[in-house]
Amino acid sequence: MSKILVEEGTSKKSTREDSDQVMLNDCIQLLYHQSCRHHLVLVYTREILILDLEINQTVGIIPLERAGSPFVQVVSFRQRDVLLCLHENGSVSARIRRKTNAITTPASEGHGAFDDSPPPISMDVTYDLRCQSDGMRVTRHSRVSSMACCPVSEKSVGLVVTDSRILFWDMMLLSGGIDSEPGPASDKKLKFPVVSDVPPPKISLSDMIGQLPVVNPDHPSVLKGRAAALKFVITGLLNGVVSPVTCLRMCPPLTTKNWSVYEPLIAVGSSTGVVQIINISSGLIVKEYSVHTGTVRGIEWCSLKSFLSYSYPSAGTSGLVKNDLMYVDLSTGKVKPVRANRDQESPIEILRVSCLK
Repeated sequence: MSKILVEEGTSKKSTREDSDQVMLNDCIQLLYHQSCRHHLVLVYTREILILDLEINQTVGIIPLERAGSPFVQVVSFRQRDVLLCLHENGSVSARIRRKTNAITTPASEGHGAFDDSPPPISMDVTYDLRCQSDGMRVTRHSRVSSMACCPVSEKSVGLVVTDSRILFWDMMLLSGGIDSEPGPASDKKLKFPVVSDVPPPKISLSDMIGQLPVVNPDHPSVLKGRAAALKFVITGLLNGVVSPVTCLRMCPPLTTKNWSVYEPLIAVGSSTGVVQIINISSGLIVKEYSVHTGTVRGIEWCSLKSFLSYSYPSAGTSGLVKNDLMYVDLSTGKVKPVRANRDQESPIEILRVSCLK
């Protein structure tokens, strides 16, 4: 372990197998544990190590499942001892620490039935996999780049994809978590006035996962199967501007007749046949249409709620192509082909719409 921390290299006489093993075990991330003081988290592609800086020893190892996707990034939470792991296939897994004082090794000499000294508590750190989201389709141009969590609730996650998309996942509670034993304080009724007996919403990680110092394997809550059942639910998708952009066109200008319904929209075409409608005042992508199968060559607005777009493949030796002209209605989202029965002809160079009266 010391060799990994100080990054000591091997000798020149090492074999090729040793060099390959070092490359496979390269540390990809190093971070401090947010909920445990003096703990350091080392992230590898196939395992996670928990180091205690006070005793300079490894207190926990989180191996990856045999069929699991390699780790990319790990985020540690402050409210509860939870590690959020990002995998190469785009899935997110939550691992919660299991605190136990069960002694798995036999008692040493002097720790018997007539010994009053307390037995040693196991210092091993173990994390249980509680939930994992679905993976995404990873391609050469679309793969997961990084992950960020909400610092307030610590249950909302944002995944950044290389194709300019951001996926939002939310951790939700399906059943109650492990609670401490009921005491005399919990049996007392509330003395302050209560407007309603409806429980408050669980808006943070500390509301969903109870805090219990030590949990034995024979704890009543564990035996009853009351462990917190969590689930990742996708709550949002934020698309970026398509790339590369081949054409763009601004909507008709503001007049005294359309000032009450006017929106500053711009249509952006791409090489994949996608047309995006962007609101310039807010900077948001309002609509996105997959209109053509090839590159969008031009766009022309018909009104504030409709536009025409055309596309054609690259011309061959004859110079003739099949033009693809589409009419899109923003109010209904309907896409209607125009001049559908045309054969091979010259490419469309420019398109204009007559003024409305």
